[in-house]
Amino acid sequence: MIFDPIAKKDILGLMTRKKILSGILLGSMAALTTGCAGTSELLGLKVDIGPGDAFFPKTISGVPGSTIEWTNKDPDPHTVTVDVMSGGPTSPTLNNGDTYKWTIPLNASGKKFYYHCQFHGTAGNGNGFGTGMVGVVLVQ
Repeated sequence: MIFDPIAKKDILGLMTRKKILSGILLGSMAALTTGCAGTSELLGLKVDIGPGDAFFPKTISGVPGSTIEWTNKDPDPHTVTVDVMSGGPTSPTLNNGDTYKWTIPLNASGKKFYYHCQFHGTAGNGNGFGTGMVGVVLVQ
């Protein structure tokens, strides 16, 4: 223990506690931003497919390395199909209750991944929505 007689407190103990708390805070922030396992649960990056022919929410934002999870809550089959940009979300056919997870590429900062359902929508040109059942991932 290092005691400061003027301040009348334990300097070393206070400094150590600050360093420990800073480390915990920085470690927590790093885990949220580096795409660790379970980021869809931590950040709430989830999209419902249905009910009906729609994605809820239609627009979702995330950071590179985070994972988005789509869940089909509709009785009809659906897909998550990127419009024109390579590296975007592209699922197989999802039946009721099926999920699809996609991790935003680490080099995707500032990009927009427009997508559609191949059964109930049409692709846009990469700069805007197509028609019908469509959505977009905005990467921060």
